[in-house]
Amino acid sequence: MKLPEVPEFSKESLEKAGKFLHDDQIAELVHGYNERYLHWEELKHRKLPLGPVIIWNLMKISRALKAKSLEFGDWVFKHTLIDEFQEKLHVLDKSAAGNLISSLEALQDNKRKYIISSLMEEAIASSQIEGAATTREIAKRMLQENRKPRSKDEKMIANNYITMKHIVDLKNEAITPDKILEIHRLITSRTLEKPEYEGNFRENNEIAVYSHDGTLLHKPVEYPDVPKLINELCDFANNKDENFIHPIIKGIIIHFLVGYIHPFNDGNGRTARALFYWYLLKNDYWLFEYMAVSRIINSSKKHYRNAYLYTESDRTPNDSGDLTGRRKEAQML
Repeated sequence: MKLPEVPEFSKESLEKAGKFLHDDQIAELVHGYNERYLHWEELKHRKLPLGPVIIWNLMKISRALKAKSLEFGDWVFKHTLIDEFQEKLHVLDKSAAGNLISSLEALQDNKRKYIISSLMEEAIASSQIEGAATTREIAKRMLQENRKPRSKDEKMIANNYITMKHIVDLKNEAITPDKILEIHRLITSRTLEKPEYEGNFRENNEIAVYSHDGTLLHKPVEYPDVPKLINELCDFANNKDENFIHPIIKGIIIHFLVGYIHPFNDGNGRTARALFYWYLLKNDYWLFEYMAVSRIINSSKKHYRNAYLYTESDRTPNDSGDLTGRRKEAQML
């Protein structure tokens, strides 16, 4: 596959774009594209009234005026809360954090059944994202019957189910590096190439993320930096931010950072999704106990992959990438 790219910023391209800053028709076009948060790969083939590089520079200038910065490790990520996300977050705030209590009171007798079913669905879909080759029906029957897994793929699913139940138990606790290692150990038990990888940070730089055709998609941080970054991740997750970040957006950022750091030899995606759940449940988004987010992601794997690639490619000399592209996950919730 071909990796996404963005045009190089230059004084000349910015000067050309600056001539159209006060053109109302162009400004409306730029605003519309930014509300959809198009990446360069989505913009460059469109029929445009100006050269695509000029439109892109205008989009980036507009984004920079609204963007907030997130400093993490040696990186500075930008992020913007566009109108569509604010609307969706408002809906989630009303429905996932409190106003459906009365509706669910009538379901109290079946509450545990619904939660268990949701955790099963999440365990199955999260494993399928990572390549577990079994049907949803067979996997769910295995969990319902408490049958011993017969293959590595079924073991992945059983591990994920155990881990999701563990996450629910952790929802009132702060996260620590040791708890992240325990989550990873539960998720990967008896499924990795080397047993010593289970519940341990990687101790080499051999790990990288490739596409099916062998294209290098992401080279993670050097392994000696992993413990320090995980400590910083825990501080970020446990503490209030100087500048408020909406909990669902922050949960998505935590998810992204685990994948970006890639602290483990394997099991990074499953660990990231487990921590996303933990963070939302900790912040009283109780309805997520009834939601299998990975089922939606599993049906949109290309968007899920591109969210990472668009963040990493959409960078300027002043930042490490634009996290707003990552927030397209919020559109899937």
